[in-house]
Amino acid sequence: MLDGGSYGAVAARLEPPPQVVAERNLAFEDTAEGAVVVRDADSGVLVAEFPAGEQGFIRSTLRGLARTRRSHGAGAEVPFRLERRANGQLLLIDPVTDQAIDLWAFGHANAEVFFDFLPTGFTEPQAAASGTNTVAQEATRRETP
Repeated sequence: MLDGGSYGAVAARLEPPPQVVAERNLAFEDTAEGAVVVRDADSGVLVAEFPAGEQGFIRSTLRGLARTRRSHGAGAEVPFRLERRANGQLLLIDPVTDQAIDLWAFGHANAEVFFDFLPTGFTEPQAAASGTNTVAQEATRRETP
């Protein structure tokens, strides 16, 4: 029994999410040749282009997000948001479905491809620079020789 006779009473402590230190709205397009084109959704500037058969992680990630969007009756009109958080998280967020993918959970090399989509001139936040990492980053670091 805990103070007053209730069993298993646990107070939930919710903390605000870590601050966003860099972000970019991204639009992904498939070309007739099978390439994937990545654009800054706000400016239309080309961020990256991957020929057919390259970057399977990007393709599979986007396929999963698009499938979820279709199940919600939505299409590609709304861009995805890439966020780098002060705690080192790198998230790809679908504002239509509220789905968020922690990209570090899929390994360093896969996350780095998305990391490169952040605006130029971005520098690592203090927490990440000081060695504070997410659980996924720590797991990735142990896997990498």
